[in-house]
Amino acid sequence: MTVPRTTRYLGVPLAFALLASACAGGATPTPVPTPTPAPTTAPSLSPAATPSPSPSAIAYGPATVVEGIESCNATWGPGTTGAEGMTHYRAGSVECKVTMNDPRVTGTLKSTWSIDMWGDGQKGLAVMWGEGRLTTADGAWEGTYSATNTSTTGDILMYWYKGTGAYADLSYVMWERLTPAQVSWSYPVQGIIYPGSPPERYRVTIPTDAGE
Repeated sequence: MTVPRTTRYLGVPLAFALLASACAGGATPTPVPTPTPAPTTAPSLSPAATPSPSPSAIAYGPATVVEGIESCNATWGPGTTGAEGMTHYRAGSVECKVTMNDPRVTGTLKSTWSIDMWGDGQKGLAVMWGEGRLTTADGAWEGTYSATNTSTTGDILMYWYKGTGAYADLSYVMWERLTPAQVSWSYPVQGIIYPGSPPERYRVTIPTDAGE
């Protein structure tokens, strides 16, 4: 996920309005925060070349280390700015084409996208979270993620999935770590497919009749 370069998630300047005083004597204007509209267009994909997945996954007994590429588009949700200077974006969405060196985790990922952001489009930080479903040829994975972005340190994202369908007995943890220069809407990811369940705090409720 990203706004190009260091403005990946921080590409929307905070909006402030000055309330002019109508009192005689010219009192000092007081800055008053106003709601921040959502961006009208989704961030564009980075034109930078993307690395190719490694030739094969690596198995350690029943667990497998995988890697590949996510290429994503995003839609911002509506935003508001509070008195403390934080901008809240809610009800956004992200859709990614996921190409991994294991077909079990290659497919289409659709996620919700919430953001709390401080700063402007050139310097600042954001924390992000949501839920998503990765649909593949033989089943699907459902889970939650959390992420951070700063203009000085780049991106960190971690996603915990529980398998459904053919993957009902498996879990999948996926992560990405990018420097500011690497931040892009098409980026390398790594992960581990393993038997069992994600940590309790990262689980999502999957209906027992969920079809694939």
